[in-house]
Amino acid sequence: MKNRGGFRSLKFIPDDRKIADLWIAPYGAAAVSAAMESGITEALATRASSPAQLARLLDLHQESTESVLRVLVAMGFAQQKKTNFNLTPDARAYLVPSSPLARTAEFWKHFETPEHRWVLRKLKETTPVLQTFGDGWKDEPDENPSVIQAAAGMDSIIKAPSTAVVRSGAFKGVRHVLDVGGGSGAFAAVLTEHQPETQVTVLDLPAMCRQAQAWVEKRDAKNIHFHPADFFKDEWARGCDAIHFSNVLHDWPEARVLELLKSARATVEGNAKNRGRLYLLEVLRHENRNGPLMATIFHMQMQMGFGGAQYTRSDFARLCKKARFTEPRAVARFGYYTLLKAYAV
Repeated sequence: MKNRGGFRSLKFIPDDRKIADLWIAPYGAAAVSAAMESGITEALATRASSPAQLARLLDLHQESTESVLRVLVAMGFAQQKKTNFNLTPDARAYLVPSSPLARTAEFWKHFETPEHRWVLRKLKETTPVLQTFGDGWKDEPDENPSVIQAAAGMDSIIKAPSTAVVRSGAFKGVRHVLDVGGGSGAFAAVLTEHQPETQVTVLDLPAMCRQAQAWVEKRDAKNIHFHPADFFKDEWARGCDAIHFSNVLHDWPEARVLELLKSARATVEGNAKNRGRLYLLEVLRHENRNGPLMATIFHMQMQMGFGGAQYTRSDFARLCKKARFTEPRAVARFGYYTLLKAYAV
């Protein structure tokens, strides 16, 4: 299906949280059904426990257990007190298999879904088998189905937030942005259409850059360049006064996020009048890490699949300080997404 005009033709961008909730809902249901099948709800019906205690008792992976528990809290089925979690009265009545009011039989279809099987498998992987983003992408042929699918998914999820934050004026005055892990080029296309004076260089793996370049050409976007590279191993493009990460840092654990932020600090250029800028577009979790619901489910996906996380604002503040950036400030929001901006120091 063809795009009906460019991004500028969109006069109004509706909040997309209902769409995000619908998209991620099967994994929320899977967290509940996996908690029942793995024994988590039965164990919590006996006593409040920490993730570490539950993992030892049930032979589960501790971080994955904690991710599921936080989803249950966000849903209103569990509560947290310090490091311990316990069930709410309705969960104790309906989600514990041994309860006389158990509703577990109604979930039998959920036990057969791929989402349920995936969450349960990840809970039981005491030594997690993690995916590296880009696994299965080959340099050849150009029409690689896994690359096309990944690009389409990233393009779909980030177009609306990108358009909204660009229109907010948050990138005003930026001369050249390095879009690290720029995927389909959606952000680059939106920014250069809105600010024709701004250049964008997309840094991503070679196979993704080739796919993005083809899509950008179809969109007739200008002032977009490509720098095919592995951002952990290869040199980054120079000459940029802003670095942008959009839905990228959540793919990685803290140590690797800090690596990327330090590379950004070493790359971004600026002066006394125009300090180098850092932009982070991410779905943030609340500071207590138990909400919003979409963010806790998204975190479970990232943690179980990649060893990553949906971070909090204070997480990014701490990591930015270590990488020699100022404390990031929220400069735009759309749906569940927040755009944070920091400056090089």
